[in-house]
Amino acid sequence: MAQPPNPKRRSLPLPNWRSGLPEDLLESNGQRLASGHDAASFRSACSPWRAAVPFATFGPLLLLPFDPDSDRVGFYYVLEKKVLSKTLTDVHGKVACGSSCGWLALMDKAASVMLLNPFAGRAIKLEDMRDVFFYEIVLSAPPDAANRECVAMAMLGCSTEVAFCRVGVDSAWTLLDTKLEFSVESIVHC
Repeated sequence: MAQPPNPKRRSLPLPNWRSGLPEDLLESNGQRLASGHDAASFRSACSPWRAAVPFATFGPLLLLPFDPDSDRVGFYYVLEKKVLSKTLTDVHGKVACGSSCGWLALMDKAASVMLLNPFAGRAIKLEDMRDVFFYEIVLSAPPDAANRECVAMAMLGCSTEVAFCRVGVDSAWTLLDTKLEFSVESIVHC
């Protein structure tokens, strides 16, 4: 039989505790995190918490092979020798075709490309490029960087051509023939 409600106990609305904490308290707590996994979880709570712990404070993560029919992705955290598993619904039906500046470049069967920041939860869709297969995509800057233009450059499989697109500016990819006597093997942004 259910207990009758306690007349002395009242239900109070919960405050918005995530964004209402002082910045210095967030930064202090962020500096005390024991691992990169903890930092990634802390950063994913909301934008003030993400700002309190810069991404650069934890080491490199390696993207592990994943099943395109799943929404689970594994990252190997090199410094702690641990695997971090994360549910990312945006990866379902896509394959990884590059990573840069903390963003993953994902492509679906129709050759639509999406940039995904797996820990900030942000995704940006790039225009379709159905007649060319991307081999690798490199970004000039994070696509969400303030006052910085982001250019996505794609290496095409066994080709002297590359494709580029200014994120949020161009409505289509532009092909550029390098006129090299051999195919482009890699793209590096400095």
